[in-house]
Parts: sequence; structure tokens; C-alpha cells
Amino acid sequence: MEVAEAFSLISRAIDIGRVANGYLVVGDLRGSCETLTEMVLKKLFPNELEQIGSKTHPDVAWLEPTGAKRIITIGLMRERIVEPMAVTSFSGGWKVGV
Repeated sequence: MEVAEAFSLISRAIDIGRVANGYLVVGDLRGSCETLTEMVLKKLFPNELEQIGSKTHPDVAWLEPTGAKRIITIGLMRERIVEPMAVTSFSGGWKVGV
């Protein structure tokens, strides 16, 4: 599925209030995945584009592989995704884990 088509489906789900608990995005981390993720985040947080671009938005938790093996450990998953999702959103709306 192309980025534009995937974004259209997710955008429509946001507009009608039928967003899934999660979406699995598969592809090039620095290509189509990054593009789609950025588009969705801008749709969810249209007034905070600077924070989205700098990856500093308090309601967006980021997790990337670390180390030479480029793996994501269970500890990192808990620390950077699970724990931040368990608290109330800063802006009172969406919370997103990437």
C-alpha cells in the first residue's frame, strides 16, 4: 500500500472517530514509514507542528533501536512506550507511541 493510500485510510478513521488502537507501519524507516508517521502526527496535532518536527511533543513517545545490533529491548519498550502511554495526555487529547 502506498503512503498516500495508507494516510487516506487513517485520516478518514481519525475524521469519523474510528481510530484503531494501533497501526503497524512496515517499510523503510527513513523513507515511507517516516513520511506516513509524520503525516499522521501532523493530522493528530495540527497546532504543534514544530514539536512534532523536533520530536519533542509531550504526547508522542518515540522508540528507536539502539546499539550495534539495532534491537529494541523489552526494557526500552516499557520505559519509552508502555509507561508514557499509561499517564494522562499533556494536551488532553491523543497520545501516540512511535
